Amino acid sequence: MRSWLEQMSSEPNQVGSPHDKANAEFMLAKFKEWGWDAHIETFSVLYPTPKSETLELVAPVAYKARLTELPVAGTARPTAPRAACRPTTSTARMATSLPTWST
Repeated sequence: MRSWLEQMSSEPNQVGSPHDKANAEFMLAKFKEWGWDAHIETFSVLYPTPKSETLELVAPVAYKARLTELPVAGTARPTAPRAACRPTTSTARMATSLPTWST
């Protein structure tokens, strides 16, 4: 289960992102492996995504946060800045759900 968690959380997975889809396909394969009649459903939704993000402290001392993360020791690869991980405009409207299943 630790390796599943590491795989599924290895990249940002906002709605419509490539990693979000990879996670859904990974879980679909697991459910099918366990004998479930599973499939992925796709929904077209409006998913607003900001064009930019800033975090500033204006008083008592001015400070502007970088909004990037440093690599975490022991991880496979460093975390990218949030702006680099946003879904594209075309994928921002597509939301991939986790697999659904029936018995």
